[in-house]
Amino acid sequence: MSAQEAWTLLIADGVGTAPPAIRPNLERLAMLDNVPRKEKQFRNFAANSLSMRRSEAEEMAGEIWKHLSQLREEQKKANEDGRKKQEAEAEAEAKASKAEAVKEEAKRGEGVEGSSSSSSSESSEGGDSRSESRRVSIAMTKLLKEAPRKKMKVSKLGKKVKKELLLKRKKKEMKVLLKQIIAASKSGMKIDGKRVILID
Repeated sequence: MSAQEAWTLLIADGVGTAPPAIRPNLERLAMLDNVPRKEKQFRNFAANSLSMRRSEAEEMAGEIWKHLSQLREEQKKANEDGRKKQEAEAEAEAKASKAEAVKEEAKRGEGVEGSSSSSSSESSEGGDSRSESRRVSIAMTKLLKEAPRKKMKVSKLGKKVKKELLLKRKKKEMKVLLKQIIAASKSGMKIDGKRVILID
């Protein structure tokens, strides 16, 4: 909308809120085209367009201008308030989106941290061979006690220990680890061919 169109619309809207003394003359102005937007030109244009004595017409033009100026200020303020409200809403929305993004990022970070801490604990656990050997030795003893004649094939025992302790070792690695533990003098186990026997 052009500035002139907005001004014409303001004049038309101003008729409804105009004081009774100026309303009929404002109605007449609202029906005219190209009403000037600046005060001096407006006063001259209005005074010439109103069918009354020159002095009265000038006074009436002044009153009409005063009314329209007040309306224009109110409209300007309302537009400004509306713009500020929109800006505030947009800013609040942007902040909320940013906060949500930060929250999501933090959640993802926690997941990564959690998985890295768990993997680091696993690796430290794997690195601490004495702790792992002790756990494997206990599991082997328990499984052999439950086995018929307290005997079990090395490969089968390795598989069961791996499953019970949820170890991430390969089959060959498990075999080597089991043999190392059995070879220890205090293990209470010995190898007989391909079998492991628990010694009472």
